[in-house]
Amino acid sequence: MADGGPGRCFPGGHASGAFAFVGGWFALREHRPTRARAWLIGSLLLGASFSTAQTLRGAHYPSHGLYSAWICWCVCATASALARGPLPGHRLRVPSARAADRTARGNAGL
Repeated sequence: MADGGPGRCFPGGHASGAFAFVGGWFALREHRPTRARAWLIGSLLLGASFSTAQTLRGAHYPSHGLYSAWICWCVCATASALARGPLPGHRLRVPSARAADRTARGNAGL
């Protein structure tokens, strides 16, 4: 096998596929907290069952499932944070039209 055989492939693809649905919790948590909690529990249970099945089959070590969960959580948390924009109280500095004009005029001679 190209991946090194049983127990030597990382991270677990089956578990990752299920744990990727954790992203639904990030999408639902503010507006539908009860559904978000149920979604999170379902996603974690599905991922854990896929991971357990692959471990019992000898295809992965238990750590592969745990790392798959951690990687999916981090990717979903990062995507959620990027989608939300800056934190409250932090302002993005947007240059005014005047500042843009001054910059354009200053660079026109270059």
